[in-house]
Amino acid sequence: MKRSLKNRIRSVVCMLIVFVLVASGIPFVEGTGPVTARAASRHPACGHRVVEVPKVLEPVELDEDTAEEFNRAALLSPAYKLGEYANLLSDNEKEIYKLCLGAIENYAPYGTDQQTAFDKYGYLMEISASTFSLIQNTADFTTLYNHMTEATVYDHIDKVQFMMCEKTTISLYYRGAKYYAKMAAIAGTADNYSAMNQKLVNARTRLLSSLPLDGKTDEEIELIIHDALIDNVTYFEPYRSVPMQHTCFTAYGALVDGSAVCDGYAQAFAYLLQAKNIDAIVVTGGIGDSEGTAKNNGHAWNRVKIRSDWYEVDTTWDDSDNPQDEEARHEFFNITTNKIENLPNPKNNHLRVDPYLGRYMDQPAATATTYTYDYMKQHHHDSTINTHATSITTNMSSANIKKGETVTATATIVPANATNKYVKWLTSDASVADVDGGVITGNSSGTATITAVAGSNTNVKATIKVTVHVPVTGLALDKNDLSMKVGDSSTLAPTITPADADNKDIIWTSTNPGVASVENGIVSALNSGTTTITATSAENGAITATCKVTVSKKQGTDIVIGTGKSANTYRVLEGAGNTVSYEGCADKKVKSLTIPSEITDENGVKYTVKELGKGALKGRKKLKKLTIPATVTVIRKKAMKDCGKLKKIVFEGDTLEKVESGALSGIAKDAKITIKSSSKSKYKKIVKKLKKAGAKNANFKRKK
Repeated sequence: MKRSLKNRIRSVVCMLIVFVLVASGIPFVEGTGPVTARAASRHPACGHRVVEVPKVLEPVELDEDTAEEFNRAALLSPAYKLGEYANLLSDNEKEIYKLCLGAIENYAPYGTDQQTAFDKYGYLMEISASTFSLIQNTADFTTLYNHMTEATVYDHIDKVQFMMCEKTTISLYYRGAKYYAKMAAIAGTADNYSAMNQKLVNARTRLLSSLPLDGKTDEEIELIIHDALIDNVTYFEPYRSVPMQHTCFTAYGALVDGSAVCDGYAQAFAYLLQAKNIDAIVVTGGIGDSEGTAKNNGHAWNRVKIRSDWYEVDTTWDDSDNPQDEEARHEFFNITTNKIENLPNPKNNHLRVDPYLGRYMDQPAATATTYTYDYMKQHHHDSTINTHATSITTNMSSANIKKGETVTATATIVPANATNKYVKWLTSDASVADVDGGVITGNSSGTATITAVAGSNTNVKATIKVTVHVPVTGLALDKNDLSMKVGDSSTLAPTITPADADNKDIIWTSTNPGVASVENGIVSALNSGTTTITATSAENGAITATCKVTVSKKQGTDIVIGTGKSANTYRVLEGAGNTVSYEGCADKKVKSLTIPSEITDENGVKYTVKELGKGALKGRKKLKKLTIPATVTVIRKKAMKDCGKLKKIVFEGDTLEKVESGALSGIAKDAKITIKSSSKSKYKKIVKKLKKAGAKNANFKRKK
């Protein structure tokens, strides 16, 4: 008796509290206005924003030639069709709709400056005189532009770029009775919008396939989708602190991220129902007891057509804090327009007012009262029962993958008879690892947490730790061949592919460290010879790059080829490359001498003979014939001085550039000098040099 009396007293007190709160108009949560009689916690209005109007530049009068160019360009611009929402617009708004649509369909990449976007990606079209005038009227254009923006977004719910692009300034041009407008759009984030759009399509497909919709009537399908949506989405509370280019204002936010404001809820609901051939539209307006109040409290909800009748539905306000309170979860399900505009607490009224597109949605009004939640409980009771997930497990707790690789995670929901078997997959860092329906893709080195969330209970989760590794796939050196002199050092610069590989360490080796050693890519030349420097990836020994190193003797070093009287001496020259000068022979009585174009030292290193050294053959009185290779470009002083019997000199080429004074003084007076040259002019220049160097009495001959 006493316990029963206490319970009755508690009930009376609770009822009095509710009555006082409702009557007084005190809100239950900040920013929502007073809630309705069932006291379900409502999300705030204002989640639907009035868009910022771009700056309109002063009109520019075109000269005749430019006007003709504009006319041709406007004719070539793609013509875009009007969507369902665009058909609600005024004629002026429809023109701006097409301008905005053209700009967004060809949006500039994220980070593009406004001028470049305008010049390279801008969309130009001819407009009417009335639209030209209206755009310049700031007060009227604000409302017009908001109507148009909402129409472009809702006509393209499946394309996130229509919400997530920023518009540039609008430029106006005219010539006589011709008027033009130009606008560009820039991606507001660095995201891949095409990939996001595909993820949205995939999420819709997976959600619908996870619901018991087969064999159901349209009203049952609507209810099941309604419940699944509000189970899957969490209201994005910090929406005030994010820019308009945020997923919370999109169907993507609701279905992929699982977090959205009213715009995301309403777009997602329409998008899901349309996939099941149920007519649904997004309605925008404001919350308040008057038009003046409502225009500052933007909100979005839906109208849904079941069979031949329309109903108002607000999934955002049906997303109660208490998922077990089915009445609160369906308070705004399939009600009339009259009811949603005249709620028990007028401060919660949903009014279609400017500057929102709902202002044009007086018809079709929702007047039907058949398929309410009460009706559904009585006639489709099974569809009103929601068995929520209590736990979820995944087929893996961790995964190690390479960049570009994928691994597929699966999730199992308990109980098996859960009404909504949808699993929402989230990533803590999409730049490292992204996920779409359990398919995890490695994007860059690092770790990310993939979370599988039960669609019917966002508190039921399972996580997978994913580590992404970026392996080395290639290695190259900046040089494949390297010529050095003893004592020199040179640095080889490696390039690892890809540039973001995790392990860029390299192991350096030399096949002949006695010739050249290597440390951290720095090659030190020790002795003449050849060696191969190998750079090997520390991560993958099969990935290598090589450089052939040839070390020649240092400048001024003499190289003797042959022995005894057959010995000839060469001296290493200064500068790059392996070059030497011929310094003479041991045989003082040599009669005939052919200087080679190339020699090889004791370590197999080859050198090109480029000069006849100073006094190289001086005083060789028995020397009668001398052949000089085409590689020689310089003959030093006194190289052939006093070779009195030297009657025959053959130059194998016409590359001689310099002959120093006295180089040929004292050779035989009747000497015959043959120069092999295909160029008469080169031949003459060489003859002049030789005569000046002491061969003025010689006989010269050109041999082709």
